[in-house]
Amino acid sequence: PANVLNNHRAALVPGFAYNGTPFYLSEYGGIAYIPPGAKVPEESWGYAGVEKTPEAALDRYRSLTSAILKIPAFAGYCYTQLTDVEQEVNGLLTYDRKPKFDLKAVYSTNNP
Repeated sequence: PANVLNNHRAALVPGFAYNGTPFYLSEYGGIAYIPPGAKVPEESWGYAGVEKTPEAALDRYRSLTSAILKIPAFAGYCYTQLTDVEQEVNGLLTYDRKPKFDLKAVYSTNNP
């Protein structure tokens, strides 16, 4: 049907067709990881639990990002979030702005 992108589920309201206008994915991510020694509130959380290792969190990041990169309609995307904020520990950086992951791995994920 005309309202379906990439042979997946309907992306537009029935009766409307995709006209080639680029989409911007304004929020994705929510992958929580707490590095050893990071000072976080006791009630810290992530949308799908907290990953135990940086490798597990980075694998989820790679998986989500690579899926997004396969959709040609997306002109851009924004990971949520750049830094941990209060009890949300889903940042690429800790609350005090220290990288949780190898930044080269994050870069290469976004620039395959």
